[in-house]
Amino acid sequence: MFLLAGDFARTSQKAEVHYVLETTSTQDTLRSLPGAAPLTTIVAGVQTQGRGRLGRSWHSEAGQSLLASTLVVLPDTPVLRDTLGFLTLIAAAAMRSALAITTGGQFQVKFPNDIVTPNGLKIAGVLGEFFADTSKRRGELCLALGVGVNVYQQGKALFPGSTSLASAGVLNNDEETAVIDQLLSAYLDQLRERITTFAADPDQPNTTDLITELNAHLAGRGYETTVAGQTGVIQVLSPRAELIVRTPHGDVAIAPSEVAMIAEFGQIKPDADLQTATVRERKSHENTHR
Repeated sequence: MFLLAGDFARTSQKAEVHYVLETTSTQDTLRSLPGAAPLTTIVAGVQTQGRGRLGRSWHSEAGQSLLASTLVVLPDTPVLRDTLGFLTLIAAAAMRSALAITTGGQFQVKFPNDIVTPNGLKIAGVLGEFFADTSKRRGELCLALGVGVNVYQQGKALFPGSTSLASAGVLNNDEETAVIDQLLSAYLDQLRERITTFAADPDQPNTTDLITELNAHLAGRGYETTVAGQTGVIQVLSPRAELIVRTPHGDVAIAPSEVAMIAEFGQIKPDADLQTATVRERKSHENTHR
């Protein structure tokens, strides 16, 4: 049951927004609206079956997080289909920027789709899901970009390695009650801008500006990490959005597909066109992936 989005006055000026008190997942609710307009956004108070990247579960207490999914609709061209994985990066870049605009804090993007504080604590995550059935019916590429942002959690409500806007001390006390609306509004502005740039030419997506932006805010540069079974020092993202890791045996390029940036709805499986893959990344706590 949709409720009037009275608490999302700013956001509703940017896109069609629906608020639900409780849902299995905002991705599921968005998928149930096959004729929805681009940037239609579902916001939930609680998710009972929130899911994360690589099929992991995700949970948040009521009213503690921004839980939202936004519909992206693009022309169905072979080149755009081959580069759909960039949209998760676009969402991560957009949310990083929105967090900075809304709070004045500093945030970075952790490959492939987390937003973290400068000391590496996770504050938000992104999950992209391709709606194959809706895309076939509409003759357009349709996918959901889900975001989860920790806003008010404190103490034991936070998973190890994560934080929230409240815990990080970047909330303005005078604006706490409106921060989720402000953040979502800023995010949709940033998301629209980047998608428009990316898909201005459906036969030749513009990824240059995105990669430049991500490299300017890439978490962990110069530090050792393990990703997709490779241990080394993070260098940069390549023009193809590969994470370049310097190992004792030379530089290794880790493709976004190796850490499942986009999943087809209901499953995570190898699929070159959708940039999904069986994952070799070591398991870690996932507090804000959707």
